[in-house]
Amino acid sequence: LNKLIETNWNYLMNEYPEWATYVGVPGGDDRWSDNTLAAFARREDETKATAAALAKINKDKLTPSEKENLQLLAYNVDREIRGIPFKDYLMPVSQLSGIHQDAASLMESAPSRNLKDFENRLARLKALPKIIDENITLMNEGIKAGMTPPKITLRDVPGQVKNLIT
Repeated sequence: LNKLIETNWNYLMNEYPEWATYVGVPGGDDRWSDNTLAAFARREDETKATAAALAKINKDKLTPSEKENLQLLAYNVDREIRGIPFKDYLMPVSQLSGIHQDAASLMESAPSRNLKDFENRLARLKALPKIIDENITLMNEGIKAGMTPPKITLRDVPGQVKNLIT
């Protein structure tokens, strides 16, 4: 169990370097998460493999603390698996979140102690166009799947609301 927890943590820190930066785990401060369709498919398989490994653990041999750790990891993995059919990654941008806000927030949170930290920031900034392109691809797939809200123009807005906006 402890090895699985450690492996899962290391996997998450490597797979989601933005999160690693936010929680202070070094090593990925120069990278973005892979937001390609292939990466999401791979992550689904890896999450299912983690669930299978969790199912093989003999709970009877665990201490109360280990049982609690098992429950916490199993809860997180189960939540991920139950979310797979919804493909929320096909809606990577909203008015509250997305790369348009995450990039600035991450730059604020990134370490700034030495030259390497600033080189990491520059590497992330240089990779930003690639991440934006990946998000556009995800949104286009979301449009094809009928998940991404359609573009709305002012002519589509009812008169009373339009008067409030303009």
